[in-house]
Amino acid sequence: MSEIHVRLSTDSDGVLHLDIPTLMKDEQVEVTVIFQPVVKRPEKPPEELGWSPEFLALAGCLADDPMTRPPQGEFEERDWDAFNDIPD
Repeated sequence: MSEIHVRLSTDSDGVLHLDIPTLMKDEQVEVTVIFQPVVKRPEKPPEELGWSPEFLALAGCLADDPMTRPPQGEFEERDWDAFNDIPD
């Protein structure tokens, strides 16, 4: 038994065309189709979702001046086994 989940669209007549390729040839198969409409939520503008205009103005502000990370230098080696001795 195989289970396939897909999201398809009906045509202008309201007909859903379902083509399912199988490796079986000249065999009978039992098919169960369950369909339900996809709930479309109206898209809200970012302001209605709680984003301030000041925050939205930052989008893309560094596109012409990309940030770079300078070399970080050497760092100390830590003994991570020492953390295993900490009581709960």
